[in-house]
Amino acid sequence: MWKNLSVEESQRLARENAKDIISCDFDISKTFIFSDFDYVGGAFYKNMVKVARCVTYNKVLGIFGFTGEDHIGKVSFPRVQV
Repeated sequence: MWKNLSVEESQRLARENAKDIISCDFDISKTFIFSDFDYVGGAFYKNMVKVARCVTYNKVLGIFGFTGEDHIGKVSFPRVQV
């Protein structure tokens, strides 16, 4: 979300980073390498990330009428519903 990367590029970089971690000789019984794209919600999560990248915070404020007093759950809710 912080860099201008596609979901696919993020996944590719994650696999490359995992290779780097494995090459450091971590104890496999104590190491769990995962990606949010695989363990948070698969295709559903990928779509949420893609939608979130297309809608700015200002658009969400205008569309839903959020204010500075609303909690973060309200702000993140629209991308889940799309």
